[in-house]
Amino acid sequence: YLTAATVTVILPSAARTPATSIRWRQLKNSGSEYDEWAIDTIVVRGSVAGYSLGGATETLTTIFSDNFDTMPTIPDTMWATMSGGTFSTPDCGSIDFSGLSSRAAFFNSSGPRFIQTVNLNLISAQSLSFHILIGGTGSTCEQADNGEDVVVEYKTADISSFTLLTLLTYNGYGTATAVTLSIPTTAQTESTVLRWRQLSNSGRALDEWAL
Repeated sequence: YLTAATVTVILPSAARTPATSIRWRQLKNSGSEYDEWAIDTIVVRGSVAGYSLGGATETLTTIFSDNFDTMPTIPDTMWATMSGGTFSTPDCGSIDFSGLSSRAAFFNSSGPRFIQTVNLNLISAQSLSFHILIGGTGSTCEQADNGEDVVVEYKTADISSFTLLTLLTYNGYGTATAVTLSIPTTAQTESTVLRWRQLSNSGRALDEWAL
């Protein structure tokens, strides 16, 4: 692995539990600045029908993925609507850990701020991963204040309102953070919408955040 490589590992059935920890560990090293290694872009994918305990290779799928490299025009095949944001480099800097792109969904306009997917088939989905930045440390960053948290929500075809998946506190993500959430069984439907939404903001160029 002297050059960057993509590695895919099939999780054994014994590791498929509601509470499994995964660790990457170097067996030994010779001290500071020796025997260096790096890891990036970790993805755990859900399985689809067809897995066999008899040793057949499992089919894995990424159901939904976007790093905003292409600066989508909404609505498109993945995003249904967006308000209060643009696809650009956040004032607080890139939040793409891979270093491949400086773009993000950056929210700093007045009015409601949210981004919402189209209806997604999440029957086989197990987790949702994303990078989030609320406020930041740069000289051009404007910090979010109490009550200006960001929530992740979902809605299915059989309910009319959104259900809270998690709340990301206004002062807990001042540096770019990778977040992974378990998708509850109630969200694993053939028609589920995901939404990231800031609860409130004080106007244009204030209380900024990026996804």
